Amino acid sequence: MRSANHPWLVAACTMLLLAGCKTMQHEVRIQAQPAEVWEVLADLEAYEEWNPFFVKAVGELKVGEKLQITMQPVGKKAQSMKPKVLVVKEGQELVWRGRLGIPWLFDGRHTFTIERIDEHTVLFRQHEKFSGLLVPFVGLGPYRKAWERMDAALEKRVEGSKVESLQKEKARPQ
Repeated sequence: MRSANHPWLVAACTMLLLAGCKTMQHEVRIQAQPAEVWEVLADLEAYEEWNPFFVKAVGELKVGEKLQITMQPVGKKAQSMKPKVLVVKEGQELVWRGRLGIPWLFDGRHTFTIERIDEHTVLFRQHEKFSGLLVPFVGLGPYRKAWERMDAALEKRVEGSKVESLQKEKARPQ
């Protein structure tokens, strides 16, 4: 069977592949230095304490390593995945790729970026590009809501730890 004889098959496959791409993004401004945000983001084992989306995370943030992540989308059951770490730029960027089974079925490339806005503020951004044949059939709403909660919790954790540090400093005898 040659594709030239079946242009509808080529067109259908192309449409499925193109329709199978979605992106999602959320961002929050945090009153902190990039290193302070990175310290919280990179401390995977502490996710259980503060992160309402990635409720459990185990592994090393090294390129090529596989992490063990448990996600809790809003209103859905917890889901486990083993994403592969693709990029680690301390204080700036973390990228991993999660995959459901085989390539082209359902892949998600999740990027976290920390961008300095001014001397006291950073922009923390999550961006994910989903691709694969199953993407058109997955509702992203529960994941987006969970990202929003995560970003708010990250902001609270980072800014709260800064306040605690200042209070400890002030409480120390001179």
